[in-house]
Amino acid sequence: MKRVASLVLILLLSIASLFSEAKYDYASLYSSMLSNNTKLKSAQQDIYNAKLDVKDAEAAYYPSIDLTLMGVYMANPPIGPLTISTDELVSSLGLSQTVGQIGSNYITLYDGMENALYSASISLTQPLITWGKIPLSVKLFKTAADIQSDKKTDLERQLEAELNVRLGSLYYIGNIFELLGEAKERAERLVELSESARDNGLLLDEDVLEAQLSKMELDVRESELISQENSLFLGLRTLTGINSLEKDEIDYTQNEAVLEKYKDSDLAELEEKAVSPSNTNLNMINKLKSVHKLQEDIAWREIYGAPDFALQVSAGYGGSRFPFIETGWMQHDDWSVNVSVVMNSNLWDGGKTLNNIDRAKSSQISDDIQYEDAKNQIISNLEENWNSMVLSLKRLEYLNLKADSLDKSYELMKKQYDSGRLSESDLLQKELEIISNEIEIATLKITLVQNVYLIDYLVSNQGRVGVQDGKAQS
Repeated sequence: MKRVASLVLILLLSIASLFSEAKYDYASLYSSMLSNNTKLKSAQQDIYNAKLDVKDAEAAYYPSIDLTLMGVYMANPPIGPLTISTDELVSSLGLSQTVGQIGSNYITLYDGMENALYSASISLTQPLITWGKIPLSVKLFKTAADIQSDKKTDLERQLEAELNVRLGSLYYIGNIFELLGEAKERAERLVELSESARDNGLLLDEDVLEAQLSKMELDVRESELISQENSLFLGLRTLTGINSLEKDEIDYTQNEAVLEKYKDSDLAELEEKAVSPSNTNLNMINKLKSVHKLQEDIAWREIYGAPDFALQVSAGYGGSRFPFIETGWMQHDDWSVNVSVVMNSNLWDGGKTLNNIDRAKSSQISDDIQYEDAKNQIISNLEENWNSMVLSLKRLEYLNLKADSLDKSYELMKKQYDSGRLSESDLLQKELEIISNEIEIATLKITLVQNVYLIDYLVSNQGRVGVQDGKAQS
């Protein structure tokens, strides 16, 4: 029994360990973003509502049916009983007075309205001729629905680029934290050596203060980096919809190859690709212009004097007997069936129809302006990130060469230190210089990550930006 209990305990601990060590790789973070991001959820609802608008427009092809039922109880009906005396009746018939000697009585001609009154009507209206307004409206709303779908696609690409930038930046910030930790250890040792040398009269207070300031600079840099990391991480939580996400739960390694993805590309070719007709943003503007053109066509079909025709069929019943329940309801013959063709025409509305036509034309001109402005913005953003990328790559090349030079210089100084010809302080200074160069390289790579993924977004037009499972596709 104890053995079984031990096995159960081990199993439970293993399961707990699995959950405690759960990691989020790129694929799981991307999947969570698609499922939980509030902006994408809102975009999906916009698509759903746009499709409902399409269904509303298509409903105009079919007849509309209206049903009205009414029941009234009148405590004091407006029309009461109608009676006439026998004397008046005899006199009106021209009979002799003696005929009516039997006495004067009253005869009821009409018992009056009953207290209950029922009515029911059903009508059907089917459009016959609308001069193409219905199919144009359907096409308009379908185009509007396509725009909403394109918006969601573009938003997914934007968020994917943001995910790549945040993860890449967090990866290199983690590297910088490690380098800062190494630098702080050496800076603290330098402060200790400086204070010891001052106490022995080998250094001045100013030299000790300089060492302390160097250490404090690293502390300030670390505080700035913490703030930057927190901002990126909070944005990552919002982006993926994982509010409980912790830093140590992220399993992501940046593919260094992506930093040189556009190193040998031609800027002119990238610009041509970025502003091609397949660009999602530009395509949306073209579709929006189509919507406004359809609005103009519909407005022309509503011009003054253009008649619309519809078929109307109605049936009704009214009376004091409830149909199918009270006896005698059929004897009253209070039913009707009507078939009619209705013509409706807008003769004058104060000029609103003409204004709608002019408004639709003006919107199309605005769309053309917006299209050119969007192209200019795309090219401007592309050139800005391209120039930053080229400069960063050149500087990265320089820093890598500098790193090689520093490493060789350090090897020589290490030999001198081992032989006693060089002080520990000089060696620590060189190590700090090497670490500082590595920090600058990592910082530069953050800039490159931002540049490359933004260029990816601008030139990819449609589809994935170019990263899967935490590794960039080159």
